[in-house]
Amino acid sequence: MRTPSVRNAPAGADGTGFVAGRLLRKADARVLWAVGLGLGAAGYGLMGLFHGNAIQLVLTACLANLGTGLIVSIAPVLVLGVVSVEEQGQGSGLMQMLFNFFGTVVPAVCFAVLAAHSTVLRGTAFYLDGGYTWVFWTGALILLAALAVSLFIPALRDPAESDAAPASA
Repeated sequence: MRTPSVRNAPAGADGTGFVAGRLLRKADARVLWAVGLGLGAAGYGLMGLFHGNAIQLVLTACLANLGTGLIVSIAPVLVLGVVSVEEQGQGSGLMQMLFNFFGTVVPAVCFAVLAAHSTVLRGTAFYLDGGYTWVFWTGALILLAALAVSLFIPALRDPAESDAAPASA
């Protein structure tokens, strides 16, 4: 049986996951989540401004991928820390559904935006700068919206503590 390829992993999730695991020993997962969202938003925002050559794209994409790697690495920890033991299966399923939803819908919307900002020459669409700018800024706006919603994440439970309520005397 073949093992899954690293190429199937989300961008930035391979090395960033290891670093996130080490950071989680000393930092609150909610803070790391917010840092990931902030780095990703900054990376995509900078890509919207600076995408004129390969060096600009590589540097800004590194920042965006570092942020998205943190997001993908920290999300399961947040689910385990916030959702009750009885509902962790549902919480994990919802998390995966949201990742799949955004991983499917956002690229489709982005290509629709690119198609709207394109010119066709002999049957081939060439995407214009305005389309790329909007796509990158859309990524930044989505992550900023997620950051705003993340302010309402409750304090995480200690994984060692039980969900059973103590009997009243």
